[in-house]
Amino acid sequence: MSSPRGDLSEHLLLARGSFNGRRILEEAERNGGIATAYKGVRIVNLKPFAREQKEMRDTRWLTVLNDNTAIFGTPITVMRALDRYVSSSEVDGRLTQRLMELKPDVNCWSVLTMPGADLTQHLRAGAVDDAEAAVLRGVNSVVVGVHYGTGVHRSGESLDFALGTEDGTSAVALATAIGKRSLLLPISETPGTHLDGVSIEGNEVRGSVRVKDREFDGWLAAMYARLSGSGPGEENVAQVGGAR
Repeated sequence: MSSPRGDLSEHLLLARGSFNGRRILEEAERNGGIATAYKGVRIVNLKPFAREQKEMRDTRWLTVLNDNTAIFGTPITVMRALDRYVSSSEVDGRLTQRLMELKPDVNCWSVLTMPGADLTQHLRAGAVDDAEAAVLRGVNSVVVGVHYGTGVHRSGESLDFALGTEDGTSAVALATAIGKRSLLLPISETPGTHLDGVSIEGNEVRGSVRVKDREFDGWLAAMYARLSGSGPGEENVAQVGGAR
């Protein structure tokens, strides 16, 4: 999210699972992290990883709640998350609704809420032409869910997307652009990928991209490089293969 420090200057990662929180934080401190605390919660302040130093200089906070929720992000976002945790605040209703629309076997998800005019500014120069940029300016939210491996109703790995728009006209224009393989959808023309049917539900455009087994990581890295302008030698693409 944005803050007084700048546009899209803050970020937060939440992970649910079974963790040895004490050991994780101790190891983080042994590897250079600085111990601190916020509202009674143990925190480790971490400098950027070597692979991130070309893109950011932020320190991040890491904590683990009750050995089942890991929180990692810039200090202001972690503070806000812990404020909500300590006060037992209700989950944001709009976020809850978006997550309920994801398929139940999703392994990870991302939600971006941003005016389309701002969204287009964060794409690599030349990634879209003027007509495509005009369509993207009608987008106000992006929800992505990733499925790893095979499942009951699918084969291979897939990425589901739901793109919220300002109105029905914007949704139709966006769906048409995706259906014609323009806009961001050379992604579906990469070998080993297939774009499933695109649908419109209200002001949202939904669809899926399926990728053959063992080709997802390479496809994801190529798409990141295409849209952000990073070259194949740069180290800013997450290596997700070992973390499934």
